[in-house]
Amino acid sequence: MAETSQEAQSTQTASQRAQHEFEAIDNAVIQINSMNQQIASSAEEQATVAKEINELIVGVNSLAEETSITATKTDEKVSELTATAQTLEKRCAYFSV
Repeated sequence: MAETSQEAQSTQTASQRAQHEFEAIDNAVIQINSMNQQIASSAEEQATVAKEINELIVGVNSLAEETSITATKTDEKVSELTATAQTLEKRCAYFSV
């Protein structure tokens, strides 16, 4: 009978140890799930920021292209104005006294 009582006590102790281990595992799983949620949230935020940065870069690129086109047109107009000024200067030279 003492043996049965001792076996019952041993089984109860093992059962309690197993229960504590399962609780520890459960707590670890809860922590891992929480970390996974934080990681997922951070990844979504990073993706959003990366998308915004990409859109801004596309906008800057577009503005740079427009600036380049405007600079080219300005250069053409300056050349036209220079030619017109030279023509006017030559014509005015005819009227000099």
